[in-house]
Amino acid sequence: MTADLRAYLRDHRDARFRYGRMDCALFAAGWARLRTGRNLMLGIEYDTLREGRAKLAEIGHADHVEAAAAQLVEIPVAMAQRGDLAAVPSGRGGWALGIVTGERVAVLTRHKLEQLPLDVAARAFELRP
Repeated sequence: MTADLRAYLRDHRDARFRYGRMDCALFAAGWARLRTGRNLMLGIEYDTLREGRAKLAEIGHADHVEAAAAQLVEIPVAMAQRGDLAAVPSGRGGWALGIVTGERVAVLTRHKLEQLPLDVAARAFELRP
């Protein structure tokens, strides 16, 4: 999995953030699909943050983190392993989903792919094939 994760991160290193095309939720969901075959986005398509949230609300999820939580096993952040998902503060008062890379979380922000310390994560989700 380490080589696959490195390749995934390398392939997304220069990804341009755009809601509904490549955002933090789709970045994490793409990894989940690659690893498990699951579609964490539940087939939802959207072009704006507001539209994405509204579509998730229609099916009973407050946001993309809650949609992931409904489909994955939540684990203590301290137990998160390389390749798991984690929710980190987004800087806009919400949460971003990222991929645990060890002691850090890779998250796609509006500006670039960033590596944040794992200890800033509020939640973590086991991602096993």
